Amino acid sequence: MRRIRTLSPAGSRAVRELLQCYADCGYDPEIWPRTARSIAPDFGEAHHHLGALYLEQDRLPEAIAELRESVRLLPQSFRARRSLAEALE
Repeated sequence: MRRIRTLSPAGSRAVRELLQCYADCGYDPEIWPRTARSIAPDFGEAHHHLGALYLEQDRLPEAIAELRESVRLLPQSFRARRSLAEALE
């Protein structure tokens, strides 16, 4: 995943699509963003993906923590801010 991120600015989109592909194939959707987060703790997209997943599962404390980290790492991301606002409602 680090290599994907360094290949192009669209690397985070590629990782997001890869994560979605794994989820669509029936893999545990938590495994892949956790793996991405462990490889690159500063990868805001992984934190966002986990936060959104936790939000869908009504795991609010975990969702809020991941989404706050996502906003910290991606301060210009409207999507990250919107997801955090949704979790805090």
